[in-house]
Amino acid sequence: MKKVILIFSLWVVIRSINAQDAIGIFEKQVDIGNTKAGTASYSTQNQDYTIEGSGNNVWFNHDGFHYVYRQMKGDFILRCNASLTGNGGEAHRKLGWMIRASLDSTAACVSLAMHGDGLTSLQYRSHNNDSMQEVKSSITKPAVLQLERRGTTFIMSVARDGETLTSDSIRLELGDNVYIGLFVCSHDANVTETGNFYNFFFFHNKLRTYSNCQVPFAPAVHIESSAGECPHPAHEALLFY
Repeated sequence: MKKVILIFSLWVVIRSINAQDAIGIFEKQVDIGNTKAGTASYSTQNQDYTIEGSGNNVWFNHDGFHYVYRQMKGDFILRCNASLTGNGGEAHRKLGWMIRASLDSTAACVSLAMHGDGLTSLQYRSHNNDSMQEVKSSITKPAVLQLERRGTTFIMSVARDGETLTSDSIRLELGDNVYIGLFVCSHDANVTETGNFYNFFFFHNKLRTYSNCQVPFAPAVHIESSAGECPHPAHEALLFY
């Protein structure tokens, strides 16, 4: 009986520690690469994230940035609105969604990166320590950032407020279990920049498309589910807004 109580007590402690580390829907935060210490916070009242990060860049064969993340398997859709605060010191400071094979600074990865000058691209590193490549979007300074995984296909979809999503895609093998999350990079390891993220839509499930589901803050969005009707947040989908 004492052994059962001890195991249960340890389980409670572990869950408590994990809850303390969590930032909204994300499990943890970390500085990756050459950076100053970054921070992240979630407002339950406004349901948005504020992330401060530095870092030399997310480019070449290694990265430096602040990352708020969780681990995820399978196919998913990640969507939010995002903006950088102020004018900034570097045109290529950036923020967005990132999916990584590991938390190593040279890891294979793909990110939807919106830069300070408005450039928006699907950046990817095919293997550990490879040089970064990118597919540039025709849309600059988008308000909506969406990154989707369908097997080995990664789809960047972006739009300005009130406009239709424009998409580009790549094929990349990152393995089933990946890290997903939000990042901010200042493009200067000695400087910190701030990003704001809000109006979240996060979906994870087997794929079947529906176009008539109502999602707050995301009208006309396509929700994908294995069920025969619109997914419910409690089981089929994770909707955070």
